[in-house]
Amino acid sequence: MSTIRSVERIPVDAGFTPRPEKHMARELWNWRISEVIRVTAENGAVGYGETLPHYTWGRVSEEAERKVLGRNPFDLLWDDSLGAGLQMAVWDLAGKLAEVPCHRFIGAKVRDECPISWWAIDMPPEDWAAEAMEASGLKTKKAVVEEALKLFVRLRRQERIKDHFGKLTSWEGSIDEMRGDRTKDWK
Repeated sequence: MSTIRSVERIPVDAGFTPRPEKHMARELWNWRISEVIRVTAENGAVGYGETLPHYTWGRVSEEAERKVLGRNPFDLLWDDSLGAGLQMAVWDLAGKLAEVPCHRFIGAKVRDECPISWWAIDMPPEDWAAEAMEASGLKTKKAVVEEALKLFVRLRRQERIKDHFGKLTSWEGSIDEMRGDRTKDWK
């Protein structure tokens, strides 16, 4: 198995979109800085991770960099002392060395895509609304209201179904039992 040859920490000033920029600049200006971690194995395989060094639960330290050099990445997978970005890069590298997606180390694939979101400090409602419209791809307030109403109708339908049949999430019987006597003549 190939060991880790090098670790690179690549700072990236990702910036903010214009509306959040004016608010984030007050107190959390350094959250615009991301750090991409590139871990290279002796055989040339590369794993990537990323972190916000001014926010994350575990920054990548020089000590952590030294700790992984010359080591088998599979021995480091669960080492939270590495810092978020380096640990993520080690997982990515291990998956590439094993020629499997990382999820195979911990279980079944759960989704094809992962939603991405962000947070901004204390923006006024108008700025949040404008960001939501832009992110949704909807161009007018009318379109936003129409989509919200559709969502409301779907949620009300779900509530009525739950009220009618009980708590579906905790149901352990068969679908026929859930329907009750009303369906005995349907077969």
